[in-house]
Amino acid sequence: LEPRGKDPPTAFDAGHLSKTREACVGHRAPLSCMSVGEQDVISQVRREMEEVTKSVSKLEVGEGGLEDHVKSIHKRHEKLAGRVRRHVRRKLKAKAQHSSIMKEFGLKSMATVAGWMTAQTVVLCIDEVTSELPYTKHVKAVLGWVLYVSLITVLVPTLDWFLRDVPETRGFKRDQMHLFKTCLPMFFAWAWKGLVSAMINLDGGAFLVKLLVALGISGFVVLAELCPCYSRRAQAISEKGDGDTICARILVFPGHLGLSVGFAWNAVCKHWQSAITVEEPLLVFMIESVYFCVMTTLMVLLIIVLARRKRACTADLEDAEDDDGDTSFSEDMFKITNQLDFVTSATMMESVHFVFAWGQLDLLNAFFFTYLLGCESATTCTHQSNFAFATILTLIAARGVSVLTVENRRQEVNKAFSDLARKALGLNVGWAWANWTTTAIANAVSGPTKIPHAAMYALCVAFAWFIISLLHHRFEVERRAWDKHVEQEATIDFG
Repeated sequence: LEPRGKDPPTAFDAGHLSKTREACVGHRAPLSCMSVGEQDVISQVRREMEEVTKSVSKLEVGEGGLEDHVKSIHKRHEKLAGRVRRHVRRKLKAKAQHSSIMKEFGLKSMATVAGWMTAQTVVLCIDEVTSELPYTKHVKAVLGWVLYVSLITVLVPTLDWFLRDVPETRGFKRDQMHLFKTCLPMFFAWAWKGLVSAMINLDGGAFLVKLLVALGISGFVVLAELCPCYSRRAQAISEKGDGDTICARILVFPGHLGLSVGFAWNAVCKHWQSAITVEEPLLVFMIESVYFCVMTTLMVLLIIVLARRKRACTADLEDAEDDDGDTSFSEDMFKITNQLDFVTSATMMESVHFVFAWGQLDLLNAFFFTYLLGCESATTCTHQSNFAFATILTLIAARGVSVLTVENRRQEVNKAFSDLARKALGLNVGWAWANWTTTAIANAVSGPTKIPHAAMYALCVAFAWFIISLLHHRFEVERRAWDKHVEQEATIDFG
């Protein structure tokens, strides 16, 4: 049990755990240093012990009465000690779970920033090389992203294969290896997202182009995952067998295109809203609020339908695989149809999460930057305001993710919304810090030093990786400390 107002124990405070237990677990400790739940347990123990003391004082020696009462006291003592022990273990496990949730939340946010900044830096360097080509700005942007995507599509699976057997993190070096391995999928996701964005803007952002790009990349992902080679390679990678090769990891890259698919469909959904020209900040916020409410309702219902459809397809495919004997043409078509429904549902569910995440961030940006500060968007405001927004959103999102993860929702609607919001918050925090980086770099480039754009991005990438590495190492130290604390305190003697 931990005194209120104290910081959680770390790996560098080995004596804190024993001191804490001595300070607050003993029945003579002041109740003011305990939480309400802990006070109730300790108060119950005191009341039981007082009753035991009164009963002992009334005992009379003889006829075995004393021995029976001693056995009864011992049983009651064991029962009370067990209650206190279970309460302590629940509290410790809850704190360890909170540490794990914060680690996952922090990793997602940091990987988002790292993937975005790395992509922007490399593409800017490519643009410097291709700037003399006789093409339009949009065509050269597409060319730059195509080159970066080609590089990432080969490089990321290769590095992921070499880091496939990274041991459990112990120490700064292995922590950084684990961080880099975690960020690899986000490098891939941001590369393809940048290519999709460049293709959408190729013709000035026309609605037909957005729709064709969204349908094209969605169809590509579905068809790729339906191929027999994709499922075989994915199974080999998950089992880490002989089939887990660099080529196998390259072939399963369509499974990491959820961010790109979500961005394309978000551009389709936001097309007509962006076509409405409104300058009044309050009206902009109201329009974003209505769009978010309607979109959230549709997304939640769609998630429920897709989840049911996915479960039904999974059950049908398992039943079909259990059937013995030769299969007819109709049974083969049944399997193919169910597999198509399963892959389509899984792809749509993943893209829906990103559409919701962008809608949620647009609403927050409209409230903070447009309504409160009068800016057109987040990137048109100052870097100071973006820093304040990112900091506030990080604190609120950290608390929100912890609550949404621990709470157990029963209704499907509440489960779907909780899942959407929980996954979106980590991405929103990463995107908010990315917007701050954009405005900070723009402010530095326009300053008196006149630092080149690509050089400033490269410096910021190095600085961001330095900060992210230190934060991730600190998260790992705290997580390991709590896990060790729970393991050591699993059996506390309250006798």
